[in-house]
Amino acid sequence: MIIFETKNITKKFPGVVALDSVDFSLEQGEIHALIGENGSGKSTLMKTILGIYHPDEGEMSFHNQLYAPKSARDALNLGICMIHQEISLVPTMTVAENIWLGREKMFSKGGILSAKKRREKTIELLEKLKIDLNPDMLVSKLSVASQQLVELVRAISYEAEIIIMDEPTSALTNKEIQLLFGIIRNLKKQGKTVIFITHKIDEIFAVSDRITVLRDGILIETLEAKKTTEEQLIARIIGRDLSDMYQKLPADIKDVALEVKHLSSGKKFQDISFSVRKGEILGISGLMGSGRTEVMRAIFGIDSFETGEIAINGQSVRFKTPKQAIQHGMGMVTEDRLHQGIMPNLSVKINMTLANLYRMLKGHLFINKQMESSQAQEFAKMLNIK
Repeated sequence: MIIFETKNITKKFPGVVALDSVDFSLEQGEIHALIGENGSGKSTLMKTILGIYHPDEGEMSFHNQLYAPKSARDALNLGICMIHQEISLVPTMTVAENIWLGREKMFSKGGILSAKKRREKTIELLEKLKIDLNPDMLVSKLSVASQQLVELVRAISYEAEIIIMDEPTSALTNKEIQLLFGIIRNLKKQGKTVIFITHKIDEIFAVSDRITVLRDGILIETLEAKKTTEEQLIARIIGRDLSDMYQKLPADIKDVALEVKHLSSGKKFQDISFSVRKGEILGISGLMGSGRTEVMRAIFGIDSFETGEIAINGQSVRFKTPKQAIQHGMGMVTEDRLHQGIMPNLSVKINMTLANLYRMLKGHLFINKQMESSQAQEFAKMLNIK
């Protein structure tokens, strides 16, 4: 039974049609995967469903009633919530405080809050979901993966009918992913509907009933997961058949560009050595907490290290700041993009040129606006940034 539907939803931004006459539907008690490349319109569609964006054309219905939320709070009150990829918890509050934030009246009498009742309710919910978290732990002390689980618990606590999950496995270990899948399947048994957004093809086939593919703001097709192959799904995502799914491109491998020797930093990582040549891609793998991120942060000058050596093009270096690393031709895409990788209150142009700003200064005082705009346009074209 269809409980939610969009008809001809169109959303335009300056120079971009983010959604173009999108028809999308949800059945009660289904796990519906939403997939598409970056810029395909997934986030815009979800923000429209949540009432963050308002469509320029088209309409939505929920239980056969016109649905037009004015805000995310309005959508939540109507029974639709979203677990965002970017963590939106208050780090100085506990797990229990974050889960029930804004709903303290549930545990209050005569204006006095019962922290004991709130804690008991939190434990009850965590045990029901089989999530091992201390309700009294400060969120700032939790790993990114554990914080994501707190986000999940908070969303479920609202008892919404439709739960949108945006890249929920991005920071989880394999064990935690299986726990999440168990929670999602349990929500389905309770009659809840889950929209599962991910870039990971294997996860889609592991949990979803139906799959909707978006490309360039257009709904390509909605498929039944059991009747779809991986090759068919990828072809619809990118718009062409793949003769070789993981084609190996020829590369001119040259001299060593970066060499790390016996890098150590207390308990974070010990005796790490590797080298990367020009024209080469080196993959670094490991579970959460294995030290992958810590090694990269040390190399890039964000964190210090105790012993070891780093060399770029054969020259020994030790960066005290990321600025020094950037000036030596190094860049880093951070794990936590929202808090460490971008400045969300500034424009796309400023974010794109910020790390390279020292090259755009006039007389060390003023920014060359023409050069800044030119650089931003060049990278937008190169990386297909909309």
